[in-house]
Amino acid sequence: MKLWQLPAGVLLAVALVGCNVKGAEVADTQVEQIENLMKRSFVEGNINILQRIALPADAVLTVALSDVSLADAPSVTLSQKVERLGGKQSPFHFVLPYQPNKIKPNARIVVRASVSLHSRLMFVTDTAYEVINNGKTKDVEITLKAVR
Repeated sequence: MKLWQLPAGVLLAVALVGCNVKGAEVADTQVEQIENLMKRSFVEGNINILQRIALPADAVLTVALSDVSLADAPSVTLSQKVERLGGKQSPFHFVLPYQPNKIKPNARIVVRASVSLHSRLMFVTDTAYEVINNGKTKDVEITLKAVR
């Protein structure tokens, strides 16, 4: 056996072990990302407008998940989705992601929605649609009322 083959073999073995450790670190990072995604939860549902009216293409739908537990304080927005409707008509499906660790067990969590045109409200929720806590579901059917 030639003398140079032994150090070359050792160097090759060290390099391969280093690659394996790096691969394990990447796999651990991917597992952490997947676990973080699994920790996130979702509220979803449909938004209906009962009035028979065609919404303009530049109308904007806003859906928000809020903590309204404190009566004399502003609500805390936990998640929000704003979408230009682009001519779509009711019903509108939505999915709002949220982080469960940001919600206290006794908190009052509601979903609100509105449709506006050029920053002027056209339709809004007039009912508190509670979700998540107090035995409430994460699926909700929302009805919007016309603003007068």
